Amino acid sequence: MPKETVPELFNHIPVPSLIVGLFDSVILDANKAACRFYHISREELVGTLYCSLCADKNDFQSEMKITTLDKINNSYKCVHKTRTGHIRDVIVHSECIRYHGQDASCLIIIDITERVKNSKYLHMFNKCLLEFSESPEGNIQSLTKLCGSMLGWTAALYSRIDNGQLCAVGAWNTPNDFNRTTSPIGHICHDVILDRGKKQLLTLKIFAKQNTF
Repeated sequence: MPKETVPELFNHIPVPSLIVGLFDSVILDANKAACRFYHISREELVGTLYCSLCADKNDFQSEMKITTLDKINNSYKCVHKTRTGHIRDVIVHSECIRYHGQDASCLIIIDITERVKNSKYLHMFNKCLLEFSESPEGNIQSLTKLCGSMLGWTAALYSRIDNGQLCAVGAWNTPNDFNRTTSPIGHICHDVILDRGKKQLLTLKIFAKQNTF
């Protein structure tokens, strides 16, 4: 295979890939997928230390140890951070190569963030169900906390009408001065309770716009 085709093939690998100096951990090359993944251009990535992509420098030290010890498949889990501040759980596959006459590592980065998140949610769901008791209020509180955590809400409430007042039976992550009992007038949840599921609810989630390469 002609030498000039190797960089082109590397650049078109569909998953984030880096070539890193074996002894100094300086990034020597980055493909297009890596630039999109980290939201950093190739010109900025090349020449920087690989540890700058790690969410925690302690993780970087652990990575180096694992890379040295794992002689079978040269892969390890770690946490990386993008320029936009997003934390990503990844598996890094490392292979020793020669790059322009020097020893280097070709790192293939596999994003497992969703897998880790789903595993965490499944654990939370099982834990919630296993801790159910004979107390309806306690179970409602557990479910409210579970929903708020899993859906990524700022706060969560489970409300009902009691003697004409809107009462939050379950509350999660609410302010310290939050009043669990209040007048129902003007509250969306009051309208939902009265409607009793006769109309379909419309929920919107607004995403911040991100710059991409």
